[in-house]
Parts: sequence; structure tokens; C-alpha cells
Amino acid sequence: MVGSFTRAIAVAGIVGAASCAPAAQAPVSAPLPAASSEGATASSESADRAVAALADRYLALLVENSPEHATSLGIHDQDARLDDRTPAGFEAALAREERFLDELERVTFEGKPSRSAEIDLSLLRRMVRVSVRKAREQRPLQTNPSHYLRPISALFEMLARPAPTNEACARAAILRLEQLPGVIALAKANLDNPSRAATEAALEDARGVDEFLVHHRAFLEKHGGDAKRARRAVTKAIAAYADYAKWLEKDLLPRSRGQFAMGRELFEFLLREDYALSEDADEVYVIGKRAFDRAKAELEKAARAIDPDERRWPDVIARLKANHPTPDGLVSAYSNETTRARAFLAAKSIVPFPPGEILEVKETPEFSRATTQAAYDMPPPFDTTTAKGIFLVTPADPSWSAAKQEEYLREHGNGNIVDTVVHEAYPGHHLQVSFARLHPSVVRRVADSNIFCEGWGLYAEELMSEVGYYTPEERLFQLEWALVRAARVLIDVGLHTRSMTIDEAARLLVDEVHLEPVLAEIEARRYALSATQPLSYVLGAEHIRSLRDRWTRERGPDLHAFHKAVLSEGSIPPALVEHAIFGAPERP
Repeated sequence: MVGSFTRAIAVAGIVGAASCAPAAQAPVSAPLPAASSEGATASSESADRAVAALADRYLALLVENSPEHATSLGIHDQDARLDDRTPAGFEAALAREERFLDELERVTFEGKPSRSAEIDLSLLRRMVRVSVRKAREQRPLQTNPSHYLRPISALFEMLARPAPTNEACARAAILRLEQLPGVIALAKANLDNPSRAATEAALEDARGVDEFLVHHRAFLEKHGGDAKRARRAVTKAIAAYADYAKWLEKDLLPRSRGQFAMGRELFEFLLREDYALSEDADEVYVIGKRAFDRAKAELEKAARAIDPDERRWPDVIARLKANHPTPDGLVSAYSNETTRARAFLAAKSIVPFPPGEILEVKETPEFSRATTQAAYDMPPPFDTTTAKGIFLVTPADPSWSAAKQEEYLREHGNGNIVDTVVHEAYPGHHLQVSFARLHPSVVRRVADSNIFCEGWGLYAEELMSEVGYYTPEERLFQLEWALVRAARVLIDVGLHTRSMTIDEAARLLVDEVHLEPVLAEIEARRYALSATQPLSYVLGAEHIRSLRDRWTRERGPDLHAFHKAVLSEGSIPPALVEHAIFGAPERP
């Protein structure tokens, strides 16, 4: 499996990032209702309302600071705006967020909030702490060339789900398009010594912008109210990003010598705050090594069961990889498998299904194909007009040689497709976020904690093995990807706290996990640019399994009931899910 969970294509925090029916929002400058940072605070009966008011203010702040992020959330009243990427605008947005964080840290209540509100407040503080610190220390204006591609992600979100009407969406999209040459001018002025990996990733994605915009030009001309203006906006945007790609390659790349490594201190801060983990980086590494050794042993056992005469599991998998769709049949193969997986789960009542969920399988937009092979794009949590998720599949590039196309398709063999669908669709990401977006809490609908989302995806794979979904051959591919996920822990910790290079990471994936070199290179670079996300699969699944063990001890073995309880709490760290369900950590 070569998938990833995504809201938009890449969104990172209020300041770092920003679809078409507005949500109710409190003014950013409004005082805290029934709550005070000075100590005289809400009465006990209004404590929950005070927490909810903080969440409303957070959402309003998010929309003000990042219209692009607001688009991905399904809040559309700022769809004509882009994020302010001037240094002064960035600092002003960050200052607003820092002031709000200061209030959050000092606020108290006379009465005790409910358990649910306590979790919301903890989550809110964690999210803003992480956003502020990452913005301060990572300096995306200066070090992240992909930051200037995020307006294209926001346009994808708008055009994938036009709302509230085709006309309103098209008009807003044209206004955003007209701002894109200015975005590229700011990129050239702001960027200063990013890492080579960051520039390479942005360069590959920038080269796909023209195809994406050309694809949507007819929609904009038809619905935007002024066909000539739409055509002109598209033409200028294409030229701007073509120029950006040329500048990245000829100017910025040769001088991209910055460090991609996050460093131990910030890395462990994210483990504590973003994921609510008690483990440090070294303890996380130990967990990853244990998972790696376990997956490798299970792989060897499963391979012998399929072919007792074959001594090496990679050779069994290599032979099975030859069973793959044709280039033209790749997307439909994924679509057919999503239908089968959902029907299986419904027949066995293993998981609940939320009302109205819809999943569409479609090709990945051109501008994101360099870093995405299969991914799930969630339905916007605040858009009440749709519950449709989008399962993105990247086809083989027809410009590749026949040999390279075959190498790529081998990573999308039939066994891999089955496991990818389980992870990305049913009972994985699509099912999980379809529940999360229904949570009544504003802050939980904004939240999309990797450790729960990706942890749930890996847990879903193991669950489907447990209930007998896979054939022995399909199980072998699931175990191969369990090995990949465990290797990600080792590489994530290694790249960001142990001086591992990207080449060393790719070599580990080729030598120990036996990924094809083209995929290993893509994966290693992605890990370098997304610290703590790669480890979230294994760490999250471990904690969800621990939750299930506790549930079984205290409440019985009903899988459907457990899954309903866990999925109903939103995309929050498993430690907070445990608090929501049980009220307190389990006693030793």
C-alpha cells in the first residue's frame, strides 16, 4: 500500500496553511463569555459553554488567519481570499494565535467542566501550542517551498466539491487564481536555504499545476460569470507556476542546503503535545523495532505457508506482484475493491456505518502526484451539504518507459490494492472520519490527529486479517506493509533525532523491506518532510489495541460496540479517547 491520509493535500496548522455554507463564528476580538484569564471565571453550570465559546473563537481565528485551511474544513465565506504570505502578515497572524494561546493557558473555571469539555479544552490547548511552536521554529515562509503550492490544494478542495453553488465556487476560484502570480513573487522574495528534499518535492509538484488548472478551465469559464476573465486567470496562474518550477530548479535548488531534520527537542515536544504520548524518541524507537521484528517473523511464516519451497519472503511477494491491473484498469480496480470491503463489513456487523457516508474513487490531481500514490481526502467537517470522501489513486504516468510503468504497477498489485482499500476506505480512514465529522464539538471536528487517524488505518488492516477477509496471498501483502510501517518508526526517529540521511533511509527500505527503489526514494523523502507522521501508524495502532484490550476486560468482547465507542470520539489522540470512554487511566 502506498497511501496517505490527507485533509486537502497538505495543511499544517493555523498559520502554516487555509471550500464554498458558512459556519457560525464568534468575532476574533470578542471577549471570552463566562470565562476569564484572571481567575474569576464561569460558574460550574456554564463551564461547558465557556469551553465551547473558546472553541468557537479558535475556529474564527483559524478562518481569519488561514482562509485556505477554512476551505478544507468546508467553511466557504472566505473562499476568495488566500493566506497572507508576506512576512508582516505571517507575523500578525502568529501574534493573534499567540495571544489566544496565552488566554487558553491561563483560563480557569469556578465549576468543573464535564469530561467531554475537559477533553476539548486539553485538545484545544495542544493544537494551538503545536501550531505556534511549529510556525516559530520551522519558518515556513523561508524554508518550505511547498507552502506556496498550498493555494493549489485549496483550489482542489473547492473544485472537487463545488459549494454552495457552482457559480459561487467558480467566482471565488477565479479571484484566488488572480492572486497566484503574487504568491509566486512572494515565494521568490521569502525563500531562503530550504532543505534540498523540500525544494525537490515542491519542484515535482509545481510541474503538475498546469495540467490541474487546464483540467478545470472549462468549469471556471462556464460558471464563473466571465469566460475571458477565467481564461486569463488560468493562463496567468499556469505561467506563474511554470516560472516557479523553473526558478526552483535553476535558482533555489542549487542553494538549498538547509537541514530537514527537526531535532530531538521539537520532535519530542510533538510526541507529548500533538500525540499525548508519554514515550520519548528512544522509547518510540524501541516500540518500532519490536514491531519490525514481529512483522518480519510473521512475514516469513506466511510466505512459507504459501510456498514451502521458497526460502525468502521477498521472492514470494515479488512473484505475486506480477498480478496487477493494466495501467488503464488501475483506478477501477480500487473502486471495485471498495465496494467489496464495505459489503463484507456490513454483512458481519463488525463496525457501524454513519448515515449518509459516500466514497468516490478518482485519479489524484496532477499537481500532487509526485508525493501521492493512493490517499484519502476527507469530506469537509463543516460542510453540511456533502458527506462524500474522495479516494485518490495515482495512475502510472504514460510518459514513463514501459519498464518504469511496470515497476510502478508492481507496487499496485492485486494484494496491495486489497490492503490499501482496507486502510484508506473501509474500515479505515473514510469510515473513521465520516464518524469524526459528526461530532458536535467544534474543536473535535477541526482535529485530525495523525496518531489516531493513521493508527486507526493500521488497526483496520489487522482487524480485517483477524476476521478472515484476506486470502493468504493478500495477508502476505498486509504483513509486508506492517513491516513498512514499523520501518517508518525507525526512519522517522532516525532522520529527525539520530542523523540518518535520506539516502540511508531509502536504502533501509530497499534492503530490509524490499521496496522497489522508485517507491523507496519517494517514501524516504516524504518521511524527511513530515516528522512524527511516519511513526503515527504503529504507535497509534498499539494504543488502539490497548484500548480494545481494556474494553474487553471491563465491558466484554463486543467488537461492534467497541468500534462505535472509539469512532464516536473524533480524530483525537488515543490517550484522550481512553479518558473519554473510561474516565481515568487503567490502574496497574
